[in-house]
Amino acid sequence: MSTYSLLLKLRTFAIEAIKKLFNGEILPFTGKLRSPEHNQDFNVQDAKLQLFKERDNPDRFRLSLNSQNILYWFKQKYQELKQVVKPHIRPTIKPEVSKSFKR
Repeated sequence: MSTYSLLLKLRTFAIEAIKKLFNGEILPFTGKLRSPEHNQDFNVQDAKLQLFKERDNPDRFRLSLNSQNILYWFKQKYQELKQVVKPHIRPTIKPEVSKSFKR
């Protein structure tokens, strides 16, 4: 994740909180996090945010939530949301037309 995109994700945090993250400290968090990829807000309660430098590229950072990459966390929460919403959506069923019937 580029530093710019990381800062966009962190824009809702206070400057002091962002400083703590860049110093490698764990930041306790309760509130909402927005996933621009899924265009969805997710509630977070008693989470631990931490910022790590990428192993392959120390100029890049990885934000983790409860020791999990935040991108995977968003994906997991989005899949859970789809599982809850999907059973309530009924597809429209078109009546089948018999191919053997001729006029």
